[in-house]
Amino acid sequence: MNEDLPALNGTMSDTRWLSALEDFADAIGEYVELDARHHAAFLDRGPVLLVTFETTASIRKRPDGKPQGIAIAAQRNWSSLTLIATRPTWWRCEPVYLYFDALIDGGFFDNFDRVVFCGAGMGGYAAGAYSVAAPGATVLLIAPQATLDPAIAGWDDRFRDFRRLEFSDRYGYAPDMVEAAASCHVLFDPYHHLDAMHAALFRGPATHLLPTRHFGTQTADLVEEMGIVEAALLAAGDGALDTTFLHEVLRLRRDHEGWLRNLLRATVQGNSPLRTEVLCRSVLKRMESSHFKKALKQVAGDR
Repeated sequence: MNEDLPALNGTMSDTRWLSALEDFADAIGEYVELDARHHAAFLDRGPVLLVTFETTASIRKRPDGKPQGIAIAAQRNWSSLTLIATRPTWWRCEPVYLYFDALIDGGFFDNFDRVVFCGAGMGGYAAGAYSVAAPGATVLLIAPQATLDPAIAGWDDRFRDFRRLEFSDRYGYAPDMVEAAASCHVLFDPYHHLDAMHAALFRGPATHLLPTRHFGTQTADLVEEMGIVEAALLAAGDGALDTTFLHEVLRLRRDHEGWLRNLLRATVQGNSPLRTEVLCRSVLKRMESSHFKKALKQVAGDR
């Protein structure tokens, strides 16, 4: 058995890394190649199960080069089920359907005290759609798509090439599938209209929409960089995730220069020099930033 899963970085191919993941998972759980583009790795460690939907591209972007679900679950010695796609597929294919059918038929999810589903963007769609397999789960979705069915989301022109995928059969419409969850939390930027329109389709009584203003198209990357996803998933596994907790952990954005730059851009575009100056002075009291120094000098010179 490998003592640890190697990083998926620039020196390792997807194929070689998936082979290492297979060795790693088979030693303490199970690895299944669903088809050429989809893989599942189950690590059997504890009574809490963290289910994540990740791509090899998103894993490569992580600092540790490892699946987010596996890394976070390991902190608490929890079990993890990681569904990996090597291409943009939204996990819409018969082998994935059959895999979840088999998990349901075998009572797999009944073996755990608590089940948490999570994903971002395409993975957010899949986490919502397949969460129906574990009624009573906690679900965390980050800027998810509700569907790519053009009859429902024809206004979203970002993924035209993928509209050929079937979103009206089993595990299809994510907002309907999350209705079986104990709670579903959807993080999205209300100023990013396409993400906001998808989020608005999630309307169930146990669904909570959490606006994350000024995160823009980088919502998934920024909430991970800030540690928000990690904190939220640890809280979910402990049974402590709610909107109050999420509002509190979102305060981490105030110390993240990337988000602060987005906020600065909004104040400048809003033609509000006083707000821009107040923001720059507040940031510079807490951190060194040549970007905000330059912006303060500019706005002070214009007044």
